[in-house]
Amino acid sequence: MNVRAKQTMLGLLCAMLLLLALGHAALADRAQQLYGEANELHKQGDYSGAIAAARQVVVLKSDSGLSWLLIGECYVQLNKPEEAIKALDRALPHLEPGHALGLCWLLKAESYEKLDELEHAIKAIEEGLPHLEPGSDEQLEAINLLKTCVQEINEPEPDKPPDKPLATASTEDLLIEAFVGANWPRVIELGEKITKQPDSPQYKNAHYFVGMAYLQLDRASLEALKYLRDYLKLSPDGPYAEAVRKLIEPLDSNRFYSLVAEIEEALDTGELAKAREKTEEARKMRKPGHDLTYLNGLTFVLGGQEDKAIHEFERYLSDAPSGRFVHSCKVWLYELRSPWLVVIRNEQVLRIFTDGTKPRAISRVDEHGKAEQALISPDGRMIAFVAWNEKPNTRNVFVCHAFGSEPHGIFDSGGGQSAIRDLHWFQHDRGLWLTFVGEDKARDYGIFLYDSSRIGRAFMLEGSRSSPANAKNLRCQWSPDAEHLAWIGGDGHLRATQLSTLSTAVKLEDRFEVRDFAWGPRVTSDLPGFLIWTNGHQIFRRDVTPDFLSGGQNAHSRPYINIPQGHISKLGVSADGTLIGAWDRRSETLHLYVAHPRMSPLGVIEGVQMFAFSNAGRQLAYSTSESIYVTNMVRDIPPTRVRGTRGITEFAWSPVTPELLVWQSDWVCLTVDGKPRAGGRTRESEGPFVEPRWSPDASRVAIQRNAISAREPGSVWVLTTQLPELEQLHLVLPSEQGPFYLVGWTS
Repeated sequence: MNVRAKQTMLGLLCAMLLLLALGHAALADRAQQLYGEANELHKQGDYSGAIAAARQVVVLKSDSGLSWLLIGECYVQLNKPEEAIKALDRALPHLEPGHALGLCWLLKAESYEKLDELEHAIKAIEEGLPHLEPGSDEQLEAINLLKTCVQEINEPEPDKPPDKPLATASTEDLLIEAFVGANWPRVIELGEKITKQPDSPQYKNAHYFVGMAYLQLDRASLEALKYLRDYLKLSPDGPYAEAVRKLIEPLDSNRFYSLVAEIEEALDTGELAKAREKTEEARKMRKPGHDLTYLNGLTFVLGGQEDKAIHEFERYLSDAPSGRFVHSCKVWLYELRSPWLVVIRNEQVLRIFTDGTKPRAISRVDEHGKAEQALISPDGRMIAFVAWNEKPNTRNVFVCHAFGSEPHGIFDSGGGQSAIRDLHWFQHDRGLWLTFVGEDKARDYGIFLYDSSRIGRAFMLEGSRSSPANAKNLRCQWSPDAEHLAWIGGDGHLRATQLSTLSTAVKLEDRFEVRDFAWGPRVTSDLPGFLIWTNGHQIFRRDVTPDFLSGGQNAHSRPYINIPQGHISKLGVSADGTLIGAWDRRSETLHLYVAHPRMSPLGVIEGVQMFAFSNAGRQLAYSTSESIYVTNMVRDIPPTRVRGTRGITEFAWSPVTPELLVWQSDWVCLTVDGKPRAGGRTRESEGPFVEPRWSPDASRVAIQRNAISAREPGSVWVLTTQLPELEQLHLVLPSEQGPFYLVGWTS
């Protein structure tokens, strides 16, 4: 075909393409723009560039017949008939009868140099074009053009020198050929080689080709994004730059949402390291916005900062009420505001939602060892657990946030048969402290302290170091204001220290072995806190004044109370600091005293098998062989028998309210002033309830019901006062799913 014929044909084609493009409203703006760039490169004679640009269109819209037609025309011009025919065959199914279809057949005929193909071209145009009136000058010109082409092909061609042998195709040519042929694995193979050769003429474009190839194999591919971003860095004004920018934005969004889903799944399954890794990756992809607010919330969950997480989720709901993560935010807010149960199952610590669903591993046997015991802080936010590591044969103590943070090792035992016991959390304005009794690597026992506000190790209290033989005597207790810590050492002597000077301890009693001790809180500025202790038949006291520890061990306290025939084994002080109880286990006698202004006898209660002051106010509960009684110790008002209780009934006070929980056999009941408030039966006849655990807000209490004995942990039941009467005591963890060891609640 001569040059004039081609130019005329292409001019008619361009006019038709414009009308056709306007008529296809469904064609994406990006595809239209890319096609325009391809057509412009074709006009400039850059046929390879036009092919690459048109290939972008068919990547986005594989049924773009016009783009395949343009690719075929370019291959004709490049004298590559086989590639031209492949492209034109791809175009034919998507072209309506008309000029474009005629041109397609004409190009095929020229490639084949077969006259019978031209018959299809002439027939296609004679059937009429959608935008050309039948019999019009434009239609007749198109038909005449085709007939002229037939005559030119029939004319013998002049002799011409033989073609020179083609040079071996370069890697760059093979890359373009693979890209046009949609051979994506080949594009990746060749393109990645060229991306390592900065001197290659296709070095910049190769990043684009490889990125598009990865995109075809996986639209959310990280490799695709990597190469497309590299292309923009290398060629920000390149021929494909604008198209790449429009591609990256939705790809980034899809990848971001995919990462968020992976983070949520990792949090659900306790894979905190994975969640942390995905969070960092997601942060690198997003600009500040509502979605980032939700991601911030997940980050705070991961770090155990529930308050900040709740704030971020609430902010997202306020700023994006119809956003993508609205439902997820509501679920997180519900979960974060609800208490969670913590149990030990299969030798790992698990956090379980209040209905027994969504188990999330806090410890892992392969990393931390086999969990043996655990304790939750009073605010429900920190967990400490002891795990036995079989290979080094050590028992280790770990701490972590209840929601998210990886367990942090704070103590390694000396190994062998060493034991760790008496885990105890205490809240202070300056932070949260953990104390426990353990054996260090020097094989000495002692009382260890850990400050949760610092990332470090637990340290042994000065003066608490004891031999294994005397380790059973070790025990400690914080004062109610957490300013002082008192403990009994292995030698049985009583010591105390101040929080600000933990490295210095004062021996308060070394004349005898101390049986028990207890702190009394400050009542008023005139009535300071105090510390009492006993040797079994005498009670000693020291007020917590500014010179509380300044006197040293020589300032021995004088006995306040003498009970010559007594064998006092337990001391107690009411929560308001006004009453003192001294219980003689042998004679089952409870001696009561008024703490201020001096320790005055209040009375004696006989037949007491156990006693406990409430954690709020001044109520006292005690059990006898007949029942459980409560009293507020007001004179002339007799104790109240707790309804339904017997000598075998057990009891425990709520940590924050004057509610008393009682349980026995197959029932449990929450009482106030001896009267039932809520409760229920388990419908199981044998085995006791053990280990009641209150949620931090005191709205729920979990009790483990053992099938046979306390040595065989069984079902876990939860008592919720807000539920209807028949549902208040409900089964959360059946024993057949265990065994479970109930730890407590997080919040």
